[in-house]
Amino acid sequence: MTKRFFRAKAAWIDGHRLAQNVVIAVANGFVEDIFPSSMCPIAPTDGSIVDVDLLLPGFINAHSHLEYSFCRGKLPRGKIPFTEWIEALTELKSEADESQICESASEAIREMVAGGVTTVLDCAHRPEMAAVLAESSVRHFIFWEVLGLTPEKAVASMAELVRKLELPRGKMCLGMGVNPHAPYSVGPDLRVELRDFLALHRDLATAWHLAEVSEEIELLETGAGHFAEFLERHGFPPPFEEVPKCSPLEFLQKAELFDRLDLAFHFNFFTKNEAKLFAPPRGVVHCPSTHRYFERDPWPISELLARGANVCLGTDSLASADTLNLFELLQQVGRDYPAVTGPQLLDFVTRNPARTRPLAMYHLGVITRKAPADFVALETRCSLSAD
Repeated sequence: MTKRFFRAKAAWIDGHRLAQNVVIAVANGFVEDIFPSSMCPIAPTDGSIVDVDLLLPGFINAHSHLEYSFCRGKLPRGKIPFTEWIEALTELKSEADESQICESASEAIREMVAGGVTTVLDCAHRPEMAAVLAESSVRHFIFWEVLGLTPEKAVASMAELVRKLELPRGKMCLGMGVNPHAPYSVGPDLRVELRDFLALHRDLATAWHLAEVSEEIELLETGAGHFAEFLERHGFPPPFEEVPKCSPLEFLQKAELFDRLDLAFHFNFFTKNEAKLFAPPRGVVHCPSTHRYFERDPWPISELLARGANVCLGTDSLASADTLNLFELLQQVGRDYPAVTGPQLLDFVTRNPARTRPLAMYHLGVITRKAPADFVALETRCSLSAD
């Protein structure tokens, strides 16, 4: 049995306490025991000692698009119409080749790991991403993207989804689910196909990009605005037969798809009652670098927390973010929202995403006995406190 001892000046144990001078014994990739440093053998015969300053649970990146990593620094930013960014991304994707996309995705994974990520929830369209992730060291859950506004595209998207769900899975793959992208990119026929498919696959996790931009709200409430112009300009039908005159979340409820929603990415616009619907095992994923990229107003994090929402953090993609370093993003959120405590910040990238349905069975996001030994080790000259 392979065993290793991590001797830490301090470690965040059981998701709620900072233990000083502690040893975490690891056997075959799992935490076997936790005990005071004074009890650690000086020269254990069946393993080795690794000395660290501060030991934290491995970070969970609750939202990424690794296949867009080749877009770094190539797309418009700032307070621009979101459809302008979509058009630029679409053009850039049409020019990229498979090797460029896969190589940049592999490099992005290495960047995430350097920033503390040991598990990632990735949204992917290209089937090659399954192989890229399988070759990496990170645990991963893949949400396969489906979108389409015409009946023909609905049939093709669902057939492609079935094929992707049957792709080989690496040993670090925790599962696969579906990402119907967003209310503005899923038409009436695809919504019916999805509803019927999800009814037959009760264990399939789902995630949506929801209420991200004001243009999305305007389209659903009035049928007009930048998104309506975008769809008309490109010859796409609207995502509804009649203007629904409702919020994005209400739109999913009317389509009988909300009950199967596990994760909402972004969710920048919501009512008090809608916020209450995202207690565990659901989750809301904030992507602070994307938020800053588009110069968006402060995210209403206090309102979500006050109503029991399960707040998580994600990097999103390098098409709309400047970094995939989740530790840097934690620091950014701490600066932007000073009322958030240190333990709350850590929960955003550990216990909270671990509570969501795609990950709940794996005992991630916490250093405790029998949990996977996914760690972040930090050097620090600071004095350590519970916060």
